[in-house]
Amino acid sequence: MKNLYEEHLNESLSNPVHTAETELGKMSLNFDIPDFERAENAGLFLPPRSLKRILYFSELYEKILDVHGSIVQFGVRWGRDLTVLDSLRNIHEPFNPVRKIIGFDTFTGLKSVTDSDNALEQPELMSEGSLSTTETHVEFLNRLLEVRKVLAPLQGPARTGIVVGDASVTIKDYLEKNPETIIAMAHFDMDIYKPTKDCLELILPRMPKGAVLAFDELNYSVAPGETVALDEVLGLSNVRIKRSARFSGAGSYIILE
Repeated sequence: MKNLYEEHLNESLSNPVHTAETELGKMSLNFDIPDFERAENAGLFLPPRSLKRILYFSELYEKILDVHGSIVQFGVRWGRDLTVLDSLRNIHEPFNPVRKIIGFDTFTGLKSVTDSDNALEQPELMSEGSLSTTETHVEFLNRLLEVRKVLAPLQGPARTGIVVGDASVTIKDYLEKNPETIIAMAHFDMDIYKPTKDCLELILPRMPKGAVLAFDELNYSVAPGETVALDEVLGLSNVRIKRSARFSGAGSYIILE
């Protein structure tokens, strides 16, 4: 599948930061080190902005430590943030048996792009099929989560997983099949209007006071649909939209009151 997002990234490689990060990626593939030490030394290739994002997610996670329920992530792609959340659970609450972390994604790129997603800046990024993964990635990610499960202090049934398909449909099915679900935090990174609005409307009845709604693209001209969806569901003037003073860039969150 043609991926306009990847084409855009390739065009931007003249940016020295992107050039350096690309070189770090290449060096990670050619790192001459025993396999049993490779993952432990992954920080050698971690750019500052990636570390900042991890610290931001840790800050978000700390806000729900006393809120009961699971974590859902809408927009997984390669699984970067999902696995960070998995590690943070092991760090912050290693013996919480009911804190599930579930990621929802098509893995075939954006679906149901509407006029609300029309962006004046880089409009090609918000197009059908953009942000897709490779054909074998779902299988790879499931295997990765199985391996990571061994690292958890609390063993037993898997507590981190992915749901493949259009989240507008799959989240409804998931909640029907899992009626016990309470959602302590939802992270939205789908970029576009329709699935963001659909999922917001479906999960809000499952979110108690104190739960966190987090967003990756609010007030972001490249992906206006996310802001439009939030405004239509909750009303921007009815909520406190916060950001991390230290770690977030475009990331923001709402604590339900």
